[in-house]
Amino acid sequence: MFHLAITRRHLLRSGAFAAIAPSLGIAAGVPAADPASAQSQGEAVWRHALSLFGDVKYPADFKRYDYVNPAAPKGGVARQISIGTFDNFNMAVSGVKGSLAPAAALINETLLARSQDEVAANYGLLYILFRLAEEFPGLAGLELGAGQSSLLLDALARAGRLASITTLEHDADWAARIGGRIAHDVLVAPLQPARLHGVDTQVYDVALGRRFDLVVVDGPVGAPHHSRWGALAVLDRHLADEFVVVFDDAERPGERQTIERFLTLRQETGHVFVHAMKSQCVVFTPKYRAVASY
Repeated sequence: MFHLAITRRHLLRSGAFAAIAPSLGIAAGVPAADPASAQSQGEAVWRHALSLFGDVKYPADFKRYDYVNPAAPKGGVARQISIGTFDNFNMAVSGVKGSLAPAAALINETLLARSQDEVAANYGLLYILFRLAEEFPGLAGLELGAGQSSLLLDALARAGRLASITTLEHDADWAARIGGRIAHDVLVAPLQPARLHGVDTQVYDVALGRRFDLVVVDGPVGAPHHSRWGALAVLDRHLADEFVVVFDDAERPGERQTIERFLTLRQETGHVFVHAMKSQCVVFTPKYRAVASY
């Protein structure tokens, strides 16, 4: 058993969160600054939410989402169809043991929530990335696939919580769009076909020339089976001797296949699944064994 050195509540009050929250536009448990006075003093404005594209739709004190009907009938029974059967409610072993009940995610209260009428207002990796930065400052990070996590990682690096961060992205237009919003390098790495561990897949065509102790796997492109399998090539060549790898979308069967293969290849590692709006699998070597408490 590992000691839980920091809780979610402690994290939100921590120096790491406070340092990067202005860059992300996220409230850190303090009153929001008045925009006019903050801008006149050259300070960042604290906000309650983060969106990849433009401003968030809902204010800090909003009561309900626009698509929610407050006058909707209450009580009664609603039935929805689901094809297939199940034999467990444990999301941590979904895709590994048994068949998960389709509505199992409704059992747990999520750390954060995503609105369904905004583009890319998702907070999936916040908890893991903040906590890694707080407990293991100075990590050299590599991100596979640009996106919202690029903004988070960039803010962590600029706050001095990460030693460096590099992002790989196969789509040049998307790389330019994300790269225009962050300070670190977004390297365009086209995909090329390859046969990897007996599977036909696509791998990044790039030479990085260094190793990393933190890798976030959110690319290459997802697939129903052996999803992001090409990431295994990057992990094989560019992981440091001691490392933490964060696999995003770990609730998906295709990603589970890739995670299982990586765990087979690196049997010295431990791993933990973290569930919020989405799921992540965090794989770690003994140096980072405290991650087991996440």
